[in-house]
Amino acid sequence: MEARGLNAYIPPHGTFKGGPEQFTYNEEGDYYECRNGKHAIFRKIAINRKSEVRRYATQRADCRDCPFKEECIGNKTEKRFKVVNQLKEYHRAIERVNSPKGQYYKRKRQSTVEPVIGVLTQFMGMRKVFTKGIHNANKQFIMAAIAYNLKTCLPQAGVPEV
Repeated sequence: MEARGLNAYIPPHGTFKGGPEQFTYNEEGDYYECRNGKHAIFRKIAINRKSEVRRYATQRADCRDCPFKEECIGNKTEKRFKVVNQLKEYHRAIERVNSPKGQYYKRKRQSTVEPVIGVLTQFMGMRKVFTKGIHNANKQFIMAAIAYNLKTCLPQAGVPEV
């Protein structure tokens, strides 16, 4: 969306993984540095179900005599962690969402879109689509939207609710 000049105010999904809090990232060397001054270096890019992640790990010798070993890695021999491949993009998105304009859009979305989806899923049977094919699923969603619109219009027309 950024490449097309669009600013999206969409919060990152639940699988977002930044670097560990006790490590600082060095962009030039592409490594994370721990509190003890040791480096967790980039190992490889792995493809998860939903996104690409960058895997980083320290060396066993670095962690063996570290004073922070217990709280950092516990019983393990080295620190391993994953970071999303598009870290800069995620941080820009988080910045936009937390901006005053992003907070405005969040309140707007919560008062307009999300209640409609809640009513459709909780009270109007749209938790699952019981048809085969995108065309029939589209029909089912349109019918549910028509039912929702009629439900919202009936009290305004003076028709008693059933």
